[in-house]
Amino acid sequence: MNRNLSDCAAMGCLPAAAVATVALPRNISTQAVQELYLGMKTAADVWDCPIVGGDTASWDGKLIATVTILARSAGITPVRRTGAKPRDGIYVTGPLGGSILGRHLDFIPRIDLGRKLAPVATAMIDISDGLSRDLRHICNGAVLEAAAIPIHPDAIELSHRDSISPLEHALNDGEDYELLFTSSQTPPVGIRIGTIQQEPGIWLHTPDNKSIPLQSRGWEHRVHG
Repeated sequence: MNRNLSDCAAMGCLPAAAVATVALPRNISTQAVQELYLGMKTAADVWDCPIVGGDTASWDGKLIATVTILARSAGITPVRRTGAKPRDGIYVTGPLGGSILGRHLDFIPRIDLGRKLAPVATAMIDISDGLSRDLRHICNGAVLEAAAIPIHPDAIELSHRDSISPLEHALNDGEDYELLFTSSQTPPVGIRIGTIQQEPGIWLHTPDNKSIPLQSRGWEHRVHG
């Protein structure tokens, strides 16, 4: 539910209603089904987003659940992914990396921040697949400042375990659900991490004054035939 609510945040919209569809394992208990519903309802109620329908079935496989959010603009023009212009600043709303330690299942959708940013954001997306991949959904050319990228303490903790640098975790882990946006003016919130450029290609400018191509290493959605 929160992941779908985060999509509302990424457009500066307010949730209006939710539709949930579940395929339940045949041997699931009534209590587990009730807890599943209450979990979705609890997350949606925070944003006055009632679950208004959906579909329920049972089968021999594992639990499958999908959620669709209906949203409303409520007086603010929704922000798309396609409005970034050269020289726009690139911003994020919070620290990144290491979400697998638990934040990916326990986060607050940035709906309030999305509403604040919508009037000044030229493009916006939530970071679900990783900064290095999601940035490519809103631009073809950019320079990121490595020293400016905010790193979550979880990324540092995870680095101690797997010897991958905190910066790499911040760039590639994903499921942070912070907002990544561009703006031609100073936004009311956000940390500037780079600049949109006219030329194609996304580069990472390092503290030792080198520019290296930024590889897209976040989560890639694939359809298997």
